[in-house]
Amino acid sequence: MSPVQLFLSFAAVCTAAILLMLHQAETKAASGKTNDDSGGFSLGGLLGGGLLGGGGSDGAQHGFTDASQTRRTEFYGWTIDSPGVMDATDRLFLLSDIVDGYPKWRQRPEATVQIPAQSSCDIRPLAGGEVLANIQIGRATIASDLHVYSNAVMAQDTTYWIGQTLLKSDFISDDDIVRDHPMPMADVIVTDTSAPVYLLLQHRLGNVLWNIHTAPGVEIAHIAMLGQGARALSAPAGDHSVQALAPAEGCAPAPARKPADHWEMISRGLADDPEQHRARTDAGYAAYDAWFRATFDQGSEDAVIGAASVNHLLVGPAPHSPAADSPVADSSAPDSPAPDSADTRVAYRPLKSAKVLVTGADHIIALPKKQRVAQMQQVQRALAAKAAGGDLAMLFPEPMRRGQP
Repeated sequence: MSPVQLFLSFAAVCTAAILLMLHQAETKAASGKTNDDSGGFSLGGLLGGGLLGGGGSDGAQHGFTDASQTRRTEFYGWTIDSPGVMDATDRLFLLSDIVDGYPKWRQRPEATVQIPAQSSCDIRPLAGGEVLANIQIGRATIASDLHVYSNAVMAQDTTYWIGQTLLKSDFISDDDIVRDHPMPMADVIVTDTSAPVYLLLQHRLGNVLWNIHTAPGVEIAHIAMLGQGARALSAPAGDHSVQALAPAEGCAPAPARKPADHWEMISRGLADDPEQHRARTDAGYAAYDAWFRATFDQGSEDAVIGAASVNHLLVGPAPHSPAADSPVADSSAPDSPAPDSADTRVAYRPLKSAKVLVTGADHIIALPKKQRVAQMQQVQRALAAKAAGGDLAMLFPEPMRRGQP
């Protein structure tokens, strides 16, 4: 397809998208819905980006008015969409009722520190007087602006970058051919002041950045991250120890949950071979639960906080939010107590001033987009040159010009 044909096709798509957006705007105006963010059409989404010319907010309430609306089921259990917050009883809250100051934009840490991973054989036991916060998630889905890469992923991305560079035209920018790998972030809000808290942060899929927020009076005794893939941690300053642990033979197997009837794997029989898949899942849970009982003297499902997909988790009682105030007491009853209007929501700790600990990644990048792309290109050029025997000219030869010998 010639550049002219490409331009005409692009213009046609944009025209159709704009007409569709105008139609939707007229429909909303006619129905009185002028502030509905629960759905709609995004030109930026059609073109492969985020919101076009707008402020996409990972922290927005997304139109949810009740926390129960954030729950749905999937293959391995519940998915809790943001802004849903889950506690140990599977009760749900809206994030705005639990924390104060949740940022509207994707979060990038001020600095990162790489720490080594340890075998799960070396996990610190629960000490006397401590309470275990048993947190296990499948995955988190809200992207941070911390990007991590293994050498294998970097090699794959470099191959993609070389291919796209060879095909590059004026319609493709460097931003389009340098792939990002943002770490998903899970918020852990701790309000339990009954005893020093041992945070056991377990995840099963992909990478995760754990961001810890504590209410006044909370004491964190120890933080252990257990899972495969890259793990990162942002925690308040304090006299607590940190371990980044990986499953190991003879010690902790991969974290696993006990299958439940609401899992679509069971309720709808979505597995290719349901009986065999269920048997494997049961075996994985049994092995993990046996290790957990031997290590912590309780079952892995006891007071567990988590779901197949969840981004915000609450350890302890829910704080008081002004939005949840009870109706004002009847003035005709002078002895009636006034409602408690104190706001005890937990102050949110954004990443922008945090030093994040990272393990399980060969490349860690926390830079604005333009600088990140430049750094990635530098790394990829070095890898490409090495693959080409040290000379990038073999991959990107000068174009032949008419009359050139």
